Amino acid sequence: MKVTESEEIKIGSVSNGEERVLSDKNSDDICNSGNNESCVKNADKDKSDIKNRKENIAVRSSKEIALMGATVALLLAGQFVLSGVQGVEVVTVFLLSFCVAFGVRRGMVVATVFSLIRNFIYGFYLNVIILYLVYYNFFAFTFGFTGKFIKNLPLWAKVTILSAAAGIITCCFTLLDDIITPYIYGYTAKSATVYFYASLPVMGIQAVCAAITVALLWFPISKAFSLIRL
Repeated sequence: MKVTESEEIKIGSVSNGEERVLSDKNSDDICNSGNNESCVKNADKDKSDIKNRKENIAVRSSKEIALMGATVALLLAGQFVLSGVQGVEVVTVFLLSFCVAFGVRRGMVVATVFSLIRNFIYGFYLNVIILYLVYYNFFAFTFGFTGKFIKNLPLWAKVTILSAAAGIITCCFTLLDDIITPYIYGYTAKSATVYFYASLPVMGIQAVCAAITVALLWFPISKAFSLIRL
């Protein structure tokens, strides 16, 4: 079967899965019929669209970097100022709220930067560096995905799930420390066992405090984050 020039050809797939179709004849008519002015206008429009897209990406990236930087600063300041106040898990509730609002990728970037920069304040200890990097990236991954699944749930269900999850995940911090610290410092089996049992009361208190802090503060913090548009 002979194919004429006026028949439509496929020129690519668009993002929604549909195929965009143009006519060879119509394409030739635009620039080959002597109407060069239309060609110039279309080319200028395409260049303008590309420029606008690049500018929008640059603005969005700048906002994203500023937001993540401000969040890291807030986490560092909160941990430093409230380090002497027992029972307020400020890092937990702020990072949790950020991850739920802005997702896994941004949450893990904030978690990594926070875990590294805090060492300039509290000192460089290998076990602590490893502990924070592992724990807070796991934390960000967990709550970044949790934010997607609870999006359409009623408020009481969101608060319940996030509070319970915060308590459980906080236990992982102590349990990871019970593994990492004895290994790094070469504890004997007996010393490691004593270290483990000594950490259990602290773990229980921290878990309860984390759950209560999230239950009380997650919603107002999340409302503040909801005002930010990237």
